[in-house]
Amino acid sequence: MLRLFEGGFSSNAHDELIRAIGSAISSGRRTYLIVPGQQTVAVECEMSKILPASAPLTFEVTNFTRLCDTIFRLFQRSSTRVPFRHSQQRPNLCQDG
Repeated sequence: MLRLFEGGFSSNAHDELIRAIGSAISSGRRTYLIVPGQQTVAVECEMSKILPASAPLTFEVTNFTRLCDTIFRLFQRSSTRVPFRHSQQRPNLCQDG
């Protein structure tokens, strides 16, 4: 399930976000918080102060670049080279070598 929250840290959305993450963590659901790249480390620090010590087992702060890297790594394990429709094959960027 995807839930979108809009608002800054001083808005009601921040409190709602913290409650939703806490609820997801307590029920054992894998949870990702996607933030702008420049704010990733600051938000990780902030969340580590708020959430329980066990949170990293099911919770991760990420940004778009990290998310793309994670997805590419996951699909790299199961991907095979599939020819493109065009007569000319292009390299699969998700595979080494």
